[in-house]
Amino acid sequence: ECAGTLRAKVFETIAEAGMGGLTNDQIQERTGMLQQTITPRVYELRAAGLIMRSGERRPTRSCRNAHVLIVNPYPPTGEQS
Repeated sequence: ECAGTLRAKVFETIAEAGMGGLTNDQIQERTGMLQQTITPRVYELRAAGLIMRSGERRPTRSCRNAHVLIVNPYPPTGEQS
């Protein structure tokens, strides 16, 4: 699959979780994608302003605390002010 398709899949998975959000680990559980695939897609989506960290952290399956990601409720519009 190409990066754009994978990026869309990650975005849709986070969006489906609503404001409760997901960690990368939870995205992996829901999509079956590898962490090595998820991490760059999350980076791209954050850089584009489409998703953001919620401020919450949750334990992963490996007992580490991970940032919870949510859809940015105020994504950039591309307009210059």
